[in-house]
Amino acid sequence: MIKGGQLPLWNPYFYGGQPLLATLQPGVLYPPNILLLLLPFDLGFNLIIVFHFFLAGIFTYFFIKSLKGSDMGAFIGALAFMFSGYLLSVHNLLPHLLSVAWLPLILLCYQKYLKRGALRFLVLTAVCLTIMFLGGAVEILYGTFILIFVLLFFPDPFGVGMLTMPILKKRVISFGLVIFLVVLLSAVQLLPFLELAFNSIRAGGLSYEEAITWSLDFKDLVQFFVPDPYGYGYSTEKYWSNQSWLKTIYLGIIPFALSVFFVVEKRRKVIPFLVIMFISLILSFGGNTPVYKFLYLYVPFLNTIRYPVKFLFIFVFLISVMAGMGCDSLCRQISDKNTETKGIIHGFLVFSVFAALLWGILNFYEVPIQEFLQTKGFAPPEYNDPKINLHNIKRFLLLCLFFGPVLVFGWNYPKRRTIFSFVLLFLLSLDLFFANKGYYQKYDAESFHKPSESVSFLKKDTSIFRILTTPKTTKEPVKYSSIFSDSIKVDKEKILPGFNIEHRIYCMDGSEVIRLKNYETIRSLIYGSPKPDSTNLLSLLNVKYIISKFKIDSPEFELARIIGDQEDDEGSLRIYRNLNVLPRAFLVDKYKVVGSEKAYRNILQSKTFDPRELVLLDKDPFDQREEPPFAGVRSFEGTGLADQPVQPSGDEKEGVIMTKYETNRIELAASLNKPKFLFLSESYYPGWKVYVDGVKGKIYRANYAFRGVPLAPGRHEVLFVYDPLSFKLGMALTLLGLAVCTALFWKRKNGDFPGNESADELAGHETK
Repeated sequence: MIKGGQLPLWNPYFYGGQPLLATLQPGVLYPPNILLLLLPFDLGFNLIIVFHFFLAGIFTYFFIKSLKGSDMGAFIGALAFMFSGYLLSVHNLLPHLLSVAWLPLILLCYQKYLKRGALRFLVLTAVCLTIMFLGGAVEILYGTFILIFVLLFFPDPFGVGMLTMPILKKRVISFGLVIFLVVLLSAVQLLPFLELAFNSIRAGGLSYEEAITWSLDFKDLVQFFVPDPYGYGYSTEKYWSNQSWLKTIYLGIIPFALSVFFVVEKRRKVIPFLVIMFISLILSFGGNTPVYKFLYLYVPFLNTIRYPVKFLFIFVFLISVMAGMGCDSLCRQISDKNTETKGIIHGFLVFSVFAALLWGILNFYEVPIQEFLQTKGFAPPEYNDPKINLHNIKRFLLLCLFFGPVLVFGWNYPKRRTIFSFVLLFLLSLDLFFANKGYYQKYDAESFHKPSESVSFLKKDTSIFRILTTPKTTKEPVKYSSIFSDSIKVDKEKILPGFNIEHRIYCMDGSEVIRLKNYETIRSLIYGSPKPDSTNLLSLLNVKYIISKFKIDSPEFELARIIGDQEDDEGSLRIYRNLNVLPRAFLVDKYKVVGSEKAYRNILQSKTFDPRELVLLDKDPFDQREEPPFAGVRSFEGTGLADQPVQPSGDEKEGVIMTKYETNRIELAASLNKPKFLFLSESYYPGWKVYVDGVKGKIYRANYAFRGVPLAPGRHEVLFVYDPLSFKLGMALTLLGLAVCTALFWKRKNGDFPGNESADELAGHETK
């Protein structure tokens, strides 16, 4: 759309149309996504992923350096975070990868403000928070704001000592200023997002049961040290019933062990740090603790967020920082010959001996142990395959075996600090690489983009239509064959949401997490029907083709194509043509005012409802009173439309022709002999405007979720254009925000607010 010179405001390829810019996940305005415009798409796509791992690492490195960490300590912390299980898990959940990568830089800028009291660091904090928001994961932004809010009361959680510290009142004011600047800077996307949110299924919040989906279980904590012991990837059913949003949370023993030395050195100073980590864990545990129910009820906006486990990013980041700073603490304690540290190192050595013994036993008796675990139920479906679990446990023990002697070497040879640090870095690298390797596979780009057989068949039909892949077909596997040779090809033949867009095929379904509430009701009526022909809603929605693994026995649908093995129901897909499909836009002679949600549902799900003959409205277009004066069916005779001049002759053939169909603009030519209602099976949504023969008209909510416009007899040029006020107002506020931030950033240093000393004075203190 951008390359074609169009603003990416609306997506017509999902549902009945869906806001695009307002849907945060695409990252339309996210700055690094410019690579998708400058480079071939696949190259840009892959580079963006790799680039953000680098960003996460380099930002963490400089953050630890700002906490007086050494180069090696900062490198260890950066490596732990950028190759943590969390970041690897979200590299296919791009909004979260794009957003999480900015967390260290945000904290770096905020800590700089706390040290120097300079407004420019608050401005940089707001800018980075805005970029995080534009990345698409509003939950990550939410969690980051929680973290910054906690820092208001614990401004030095790392125990490094501040040169100057603004008083609490000034810190609170600065926090409010950051929020104000973020709102201004992000308004161009924030306002459309809020507009969508208020019209979506999340407008009133999620149910508690849905909000706690994929909460971190207490038993999952073992996954920090042993990858996937429960085999969450063993089956689709188990994947969706457990916490599998994060495929791995593995960090390994080294970051946790190094963190111990950080705590030993800082002691009580590190309590705020541990409090923040505890808050992150409480949020991640979600419904597994009674605390989350209270938070769900009383913490603003938390009831709109699913998958509490995603809040684990704060804990993972802080452990990584502790690992880097813990390495420095360990080296200092070794130089000082700290007796407490010596005892801890000896404890790790004893654990290494125990690990070596256990490792030997597992290797020598591996087969009998596997059989024992199998017979005792430590196998699928409750656990991962015993062979895999034993392999991962042995790898963990082997790492522990080496870790103790390495610590002893560091203690005995304090002058070999560089070698000691490099060995720790080497062990950490090997551990994270092999533990988190293999969760994703590459796929040949040419094969991915090549149209499937079902796509090639559908593209032969040049009319405008939508498709539907039945829910059961979406979930049911298809037996692999020459056509269905892998899962990607299966999904391509099913044309699951996402695979349709590249080929410009309109899908009745979609993949947005924030869906329009009214349209979702229509979908629920369709999916709740026993058969495709139980209602006329598919025809109403312009669904011309249905993709199904199962046979559809109905005179309203004809078999148009079989994909795969025609003799084997398990290895084929069927494409059915809807013989009663209605065009995207058509004329209706009568209308009925419906006054309640229940009445809408009862009529729409009834087979007797014929959308060609009757359109349902919220209120009478020709009666200005709040309450409709009648509940019966009416024609347009006597409404006043019939009194308008007819052009041309009244015997002209009636109908609607779609002359132009673009993402933000639809042009129609309508001809009618008597007053009728123009129905358009596109989502009813604020921001859409209609012009009839150049004169602005009014769009009515028709058939609960779509658009309708009353027309007088004659020929008309009808233009629908998406021109949302939320976007224009947001753009104006964002420009204002840029101006405010520029002014604050270049403000004279001695006028900085709310610091207690000038930056030059502080620099002098630091030099001394």
